[in-house]
Amino acid sequence: MRTWLHLAKVGLAEKVSGKKEARMFAGLFAFFKTLLPDISNELEQEIRKRCVVVRFKKGAQLLDFKQVCGHCFFAVKGLVKAVREPGKVERINWFMGGGDVIISVQSFFTQTPSNEQLVVMKTTECIALHNDDLQWIYKNYIEFNIIGRLLAEKYYGTCDERASWNGLSVADKLEALLKEYPNILQEVPKVAVAAFLGVHVATISRSVNSRSKVKKS
Repeated sequence: MRTWLHLAKVGLAEKVSGKKEARMFAGLFAFFKTLLPDISNELEQEIRKRCVVVRFKKGAQLLDFKQVCGHCFFAVKGLVKAVREPGKVERINWFMGGGDVIISVQSFFTQTPSNEQLVVMKTTECIALHNDDLQWIYKNYIEFNIIGRLLAEKYYGTCDERASWNGLSVADKLEALLKEYPNILQEVPKVAVAAFLGVHVATISRSVNSRSKVKKS
């Protein structure tokens, strides 16, 4: 199933075309060339043919619990949260925005039901590639395997950095988060940051206020 198409039927997604589509592909290929400068024109054309440029509105669920993550989304702009299994309190695994590859990692790589929900927090524009098409490209264009490996290395490096925050106090976790992602409180609501850190939003507000006072003194 092309997992995002049902969102178009309810007005939460639409295809992007024309000059906007061309600019987004140009940006994607420019990024790929920072990883592999000699990417071929043939590969670029194949990616264009197999991808769809999509705009998702706030509130759209790119993936629900127990669904299989069938697409990877190369995000150009926007914000998406990965929510853990449902419970009384929302817990967020991470946030993804412009420049990120939006997937539920375990579900996408193993093509098994997801224990995450991917929810759009603000209008998100991205280039969607189905897993079947990705595997075809991997099989037929060895060069794209290099890009995929480098993207995976970047992802696991980021995960390792976040894992190192385990055991830190809330204040130290917030400090580490702001050091690594200095603009996160401008881009992500405090309530969502609190859900990521596993604390009440008031705790985030107090920590931010204390941090501001220390900077001023």
